[in-house]
Amino acid sequence: MTTDRRWSSLRKVGAGRATDDRCCALIAATLLLAGSLCVGCKAPVRDGPVSEPLATCRQYSQRGMLAIEQGNWAEAEWMLSQAIETCPVDAVAREHYAETLWHRGERAAALAQIEQAIKLRGDDPALEVRAAQMLLDLGQPERAEAHVRWALVLDSHSASAWLVLGQLRARAGQTDDALTYYHRALVMDPDDRATLRALAELQDKLNLPHKSLINWQMLAQTYEAGQQPADVQMALGGAYHANGRYDEAAESFLAARERGAPPLEVCRRLATIWQAAGRTDLASRANAEATALEQQAIAARALAARPATPSQAPAPSPAPTTLR
Repeated sequence: MTTDRRWSSLRKVGAGRATDDRCCALIAATLLLAGSLCVGCKAPVRDGPVSEPLATCRQYSQRGMLAIEQGNWAEAEWMLSQAIETCPVDAVAREHYAETLWHRGERAAALAQIEQAIKLRGDDPALEVRAAQMLLDLGQPERAEAHVRWALVLDSHSASAWLVLGQLRARAGQTDDALTYYHRALVMDPDDRATLRALAELQDKLNLPHKSLINWQMLAQTYEAGQQPADVQMALGGAYHANGRYDEAAESFLAARERGAPPLEVCRRLATIWQAAGRTDLASRANAEATALEQQAIAARALAARPATPSQAPAPSPAPTTLR
């Protein structure tokens, strides 16, 4: 069965007979809701009072989301796990808890939480897209496509859904379709950084240096002046190099170094562009610095490879737990 037919059979809108997956989802959500009502966790009636478990769940969720914003993932995971234990039918808590699990590398558990959130919330294009992104990273393109196509049924203007569909096509080697879907995503959201990056990277692979440069420039312009990340500056420098714009390439590489790019890589790239530009003096200087940095790196690796004494050995940390 082709992907499109599989998706049609799984996701057809208005079908008179629900699919097995949808039936299972409805049954699971109903049972989960029924169990939660028994312990007082339920959504409030409009303008009505909020139950104590739900209020507590929301407090935990808000603290968890704040911890995520602050980069405190361990605290966020604990807060959100408490939110789910307090109110298992809260889709928001499960959605954000999934992100903490994903960040920790518990990818299967994270996907399970997103799927639970989908069952609880119903048709939500953003959750469908997130499930598709996870499945894409987990190497399950058919399931990813089912979710992303359903997201597009729910919201045909979802830029993130078109992006994921483009990524699916790019990984399958269908580059023309991938380019089409990336451009469609940019129509919906011209400044989306993930789409601009995906499009520019694909154009790099297809040896389309002029088009690639335009998109790397557009991506760089989505940041405040001087705030572009090092990897964006490195990619922009590579695009300038591919277009024979060596001075601008050097400026981009040097800016990337200031923002944390590996100095050795920057020196090697500078040596390459100056050699291509016929600036042998600058190329020699960059090569000399690269050689010195490489020797320092070798010495550092040798030092790190020495066995640690018992007093230097780090104490084992307790294994994190994952809420099921």
